[in-house]
Amino acid sequence: MSRNPRALPEGCVVGKRFRVGRVLGSGGFGITYLVQDNEIGGIYAMKEYFPQEWAVRCMDRINIEPVDVHKSYLYRHGLEVFENEANILHKLRDDQVVVDVLCAFRENHTAYFLMEYVRGMNLAQYAKRHASFSQDELKAIVCRVAHSLSKIHSKGLLHRDISPDNIMIGDSGEVKLIDFGATRQYVMNETTEMSVLIKPGFAPMEQYSRTGRQGPWTDVYALAATYYYLLTGKKPLSAVDRSTGGRMKRIRQIVPETQEQVCRAIEKALALDYSHRTQSMEEFLKDLEEDGGRGMPHMLVCSGGKLHKYRFGAGQIVRIGRAENECDILLGESDISRIHCQVSYDERSGRFLLEDHSLNGTYTERGPVGKGHSAWLVPGEAFYLVSRKNRIVLEVK
Repeated sequence: MSRNPRALPEGCVVGKRFRVGRVLGSGGFGITYLVQDNEIGGIYAMKEYFPQEWAVRCMDRINIEPVDVHKSYLYRHGLEVFENEANILHKLRDDQVVVDVLCAFRENHTAYFLMEYVRGMNLAQYAKRHASFSQDELKAIVCRVAHSLSKIHSKGLLHRDISPDNIMIGDSGEVKLIDFGATRQYVMNETTEMSVLIKPGFAPMEQYSRTGRQGPWTDVYALAATYYYLLTGKKPLSAVDRSTGGRMKRIRQIVPETQEQVCRAIEKALALDYSHRTQSMEEFLKDLEEDGGRGMPHMLVCSGGKLHKYRFGAGQIVRIGRAENECDILLGESDISRIHCQVSYDERSGRFLLEDHSLNGTYTERGPVGKGHSAWLVPGEAFYLVSRKNRIVLEVK
């Protein structure tokens, strides 16, 4: 495959230490590269600000410059928005679903930010490769993304480009949200000369207009459309087609076994009029729960290539380990301790308390818990015993 002619030359160095490799992706506002840190040898993804309708690559194939004086104003302000996006994402590094932004810097008359490189596939690729998700797996993924988006919205940032292409499943099963659209939105607000770049089927009506009122409900629509696509295997009808009378099939017409409350939650979140739509990720999560309540806590236990569900009550302590007479969930691997860890659910806060009783390792996505220590987890999060072969997802439904 030929290299994007706008891209930096392979092998050049930016930031005095990052050697540019292949192009991972490109769009109207930037190019993402695979890079290697020449100092410590790490592999990362690096995004370069490059609005292709406002700027050109110079003859040296390194620097970027605006195409004219008018575009220079737009270019500079877009650059500031790009850097602001990077700074906000950097502050969200403790969120396990948001892709880690490690640093940002200016060089070559543009800006770059360095991100963790997620080895894996996006949800669209993953679904095609693995035929389909179980409904429990899919709901866990959507809920994890929704919880993270709730935090993102609280910081005043919208994603604006949620789709199966921008949710990654890493090789170890982790879920990552990538490619925020803050700069794209600035472009739409500031100029009528730039193409409106949206994804039909996943973008709500307000994104088709430069004066459309956007907010958390905009991301709610896109996440619900992604959920619809992954449940049914069919891309939702575009908001424009729906607004002119096009009818989208209901989920249970395609997948009859889908839970009724999930169908209701998705349909409410896909309302064309934003004022009639689910307004926040918190509301969307609540609507996904059975009968609108907190529901019953349960664990999805993936071990030995098999998936089991274990339900338990609020306040109940669930012990996990090898000891048949002392544990509620038995895992037979020799590295699993007799009582490896225990989990309970706090109904008041809607969180799970994980307590580690083993020296052999109990891990969350944030790292090891440690014997004698505990960690609070929210629905949709996972933890691991000894290795990622023993993965347990916590859910409420």
